[in-house]
Amino acid sequence: MRRRGFTLVELMAVVAILGVLTSIAVAAIQNMVRVGVVNGGASSSSRLLSNARLRAMTMRCPVFVQFNGPSFSPGSPPPGFPFARNAIFVVMKGDCNSTNMFFEGDGSGPLPDDRVVANFPLDPRLVVNFPTAMVMGGKLTNQSVTIGWAGNPALPKVSTVDTGGGPSTVSVSLIDISFAASSGGAATRHTYVPDIGLAYTDY
Repeated sequence: MRRRGFTLVELMAVVAILGVLTSIAVAAIQNMVRVGVVNGGASSSSRLLSNARLRAMTMRCPVFVQFNGPSFSPGSPPPGFPFARNAIFVVMKGDCNSTNMFFEGDGSGPLPDDRVVANFPLDPRLVVNFPTAMVMGGKLTNQSVTIGWAGNPALPKVSTVDTGGGPSTVSVSLIDISFAASSGGAATRHTYVPDIGLAYTDY
């Protein structure tokens, strides 16, 4: 009995099917990675913001969260200033009576300087957007945005924006921070920061 092998057409069909399946699998994996990056950025920011507010209430001392854009370049930052790009920092005020939600201290004053108590590097594949009232155009690039709370829990949050020339205070009752993949193809996640209550993320 003769054994029949595969014809060239059959082999080409199998190779074509494998190629299609591989391309589908690669696309699915890439999308899963993008979704993971977006979810990770949104959930981490929500957690840091919530912890900052709780720390401010517990310690009765102002705490703020600072978002640095990927091209943020401060003019003349004081010693200890968290200037790393594409990162989130949680900073506790050295002067618990201060209402300024930006980094202060040069090591020469009678009061302790502000200090970084936590930090989280943002994935370079993330695009972070703030309300246009805070960041022109929405996209965080060369800006540094801080969101903080005074030690008195009755006081609402205070937000400032710095583009390298110094901070300016802005007023937004509900801050919507959106996270998306720079390559697209993944759902956008939003972290919301209300005046009263903890930050939260939609899923």
